Amino acid sequence: MNVGENKEGSEVVARGIVRIAEALFSCLKSVMERAATDKQYACNVIVLENCNFFLVAMSNRREGLGTSLDRLLEEARVLFERCCNKYVRWMIKREFKGLYALFSNIARIRKDVGDEVRTAKGASEASA
Repeated sequence: MNVGENKEGSEVVARGIVRIAEALFSCLKSVMERAATDKQYACNVIVLENCNFFLVAMSNRREGLGTSLDRLLEEARVLFERCCNKYVRWMIKREFKGLYALFSNIARIRKDVGDEVRTAKGASEASA
């Protein structure tokens, strides 16, 4: 086997890996889109587990696979972070309902009013 044949074989393997990874992400996205509210936990965990596995398994095998794999690794990282945030929010909302409601109200007030706090003394000085 000469070097040209080995390089050509590597390119075929790289394209195959990228196509399999693209199919995985397509499937994961369809799972995310069709999951009902009561299946939110399962949806997020499925995506988390698969993206984490992909990131761990493929991060060390980037050599010779080109930029397509880099794009898919970045997509897996973004999906992992998004689902992790959703999962943590769901878990906190489920386990700490009162605390979640309190912080949701605080976030809403901060959005409506802003972060600037004026005390009575500060307000009187500002108007003077």
